[in-house]
Amino acid sequence: MSGETRTKGTENCPVIRSQQQRPQRCRNERSQRAEEFRKRRAKKNEGDPDIVKSPSDHKEYRYINLKNGMNVLLISDWTIDDCTSSDESDTELEDLLISSGTDEEENLATKIREMERNDRNIKESEDGSLDGEVGSEGSGGFGSDSIVEVDPEVREDHDDPEIYEELVKQEDENKMGSTEKQAAAALAIGVGSFCDPDDLPGLAHFLEHRELELLQKKLKEWVAVESDSQQPHLRTKVIEMVKIAADSLEDLGATVTLSEMGIQQLSDAQNIPLPPVILAKLGDDTQKPTVCFYGHVDVMPAKSQDGWKTHPFGLTEIDGNLYGRGATDNKGPVLAWINAVNAFKALNIDLPVNIKFLIEGMEEAGSIGLEKLVEKENERFFSSVDYILISDNTWLSRTKPALTYGARGNACFSVEVEGGEKDLHSGSAGGIIHEPMSDLVALLDSLMNSSGLILIPGIYDDVAPFTEEEKKQYELIEFDVEEHKSNLGVQEFLYDTKEKILSHMWRLPSLSIHGIEGAFYEPGIKTVIPSKVIGKFSIRQVPHMDLSKVEHQVKKHLEDVFSNRRSPNKLTVSMLMGAVPWIANINDPQYTAARKAIRKVFNQDPDMIRDGSTIPIARVFQNITRKSVMMLPIGAMDDGEHSQKEKISRFNYINGTKMFASFLLEISKLQASKWKQ
Repeated sequence: MSGETRTKGTENCPVIRSQQQRPQRCRNERSQRAEEFRKRRAKKNEGDPDIVKSPSDHKEYRYINLKNGMNVLLISDWTIDDCTSSDESDTELEDLLISSGTDEEENLATKIREMERNDRNIKESEDGSLDGEVGSEGSGGFGSDSIVEVDPEVREDHDDPEIYEELVKQEDENKMGSTEKQAAAALAIGVGSFCDPDDLPGLAHFLEHRELELLQKKLKEWVAVESDSQQPHLRTKVIEMVKIAADSLEDLGATVTLSEMGIQQLSDAQNIPLPPVILAKLGDDTQKPTVCFYGHVDVMPAKSQDGWKTHPFGLTEIDGNLYGRGATDNKGPVLAWINAVNAFKALNIDLPVNIKFLIEGMEEAGSIGLEKLVEKENERFFSSVDYILISDNTWLSRTKPALTYGARGNACFSVEVEGGEKDLHSGSAGGIIHEPMSDLVALLDSLMNSSGLILIPGIYDDVAPFTEEEKKQYELIEFDVEEHKSNLGVQEFLYDTKEKILSHMWRLPSLSIHGIEGAFYEPGIKTVIPSKVIGKFSIRQVPHMDLSKVEHQVKKHLEDVFSNRRSPNKLTVSMLMGAVPWIANINDPQYTAARKAIRKVFNQDPDMIRDGSTIPIARVFQNITRKSVMMLPIGAMDDGEHSQKEKISRFNYINGTKMFASFLLEISKLQASKWKQ
């Protein structure tokens, strides 16, 4: 591209200046068409349900339709007015991707220019067609409502407006092939420094969205698979879903291994196969960092009669939200990672990192056997891994991104009280026996008071005190107490300040009672005294709490309370499942890279948060591999994981994909800087 002159059309619109002057009437045509496009754009954006914008988003959006039926959304921070306000309005948008930023970005821009030039040369050799650049609606091109330019010699030969418009239409069709290639690269471009105003002034976003027919369609296919890992009769569906995910990774060019996990023995002595775990890798360059992504493709149970307003396994879009079981937990984020990697492949651009995937199908059922697999693969699959990422939680807000650096553990208990051999009639036995249900209710009531304080002696002994650094972090977090009430559907919290609410959600233990097995629960009333009842409750632990110590404290407390009742019934307390808490170092390099990626895509710093729920695999990875572990969510706080309203917004799904791609670029840069030092 020697001999090219690069100047700015306006302060906010960097373009490549044409050295050939256009006749005045062509400039008039341009102004006229610009006005038409402005009107069409305003009409398109007004109430268009396909364009999902946050209230603070002031960028320009425009959909175009490519020849193969693929829809593309162009997003930019500059408009026609920026590009036509200069006296030098006769610009070409052929080379908007100027060489700036990092070497990877410059190479990417060069590849796009080469493809565009090659397509133009082929067309000229075939039919001597136009050499102008197209950016009109229906064709693609760069920028917001860029304008058609036709070579002046061709224009002189065709003063007839109808012939001229036909030439423009023909040029639109000719350019679609190259435009699609340019658009296919946009995820990889838009999430790197190309969208950083410091690197490329005037073109803050140029991003291709293949959501309508490709990204969203794929998510719909995944959600349609009822991969419920808790229901034995649906185990074949889980295995099917794992294989679908494996096929998607193979399409990326990854080497995929399905690690068999053996047999699961159920309580009724039935044996069913465990779904295999995917171990996939793409790239083996020792000069690049290796990132490992963990996700799962199994889901919680869901039935229409549970209260779903949409089909739980039929992805349904309502007001920009994609509803369906697994949309946010965790099929959507898994697909977003695959889509992010595929954006690099679309232009045959080398990934800036080596990437590995560990994807399972039993997370919602306790990740049976996964810890043993991680131990087994620690010296093989994980030996070259530098960073481990998990995207299986949500933000604290509906609109502000977050990075998660901690999660609570969980100890699940059952407390069983057994009386006689059979259920009894309350009219015959009521008032003369020690009823198991009365004992159980008293035991459960002894666990906490009406303010939520856990009454088990010693339970708070190992909770770490607040630090000044934590207090400062809490002050920076954007958290609307009233909005959180609304999202949870409650009228009042136990606490009234942001700091108290967040601390009880994240860094203090909590106790929840979940249900009673053996009690009559159907409509109406059954005047029976059950012979055996089992209460279920759990305690969410925080860092420094020892799981075995918590188990001992719970059992001793309940046994003491039961002893004081002097009941002849039999008490059995069991810890059904235990998962330890996890906490990470927020100054770790991948947290730095993630903050930069979030800034570039969402234009704001993330909240640094903990998660009140439990993701056991985070601690498993940390303890066994000794690698850096980070949780990088893309779901919003109102996504309704496990609920009858589970969804992911289209905005989060697409921008989350871009953020993942941006993270790969950023962690590559940080690693390169580290090695240079």
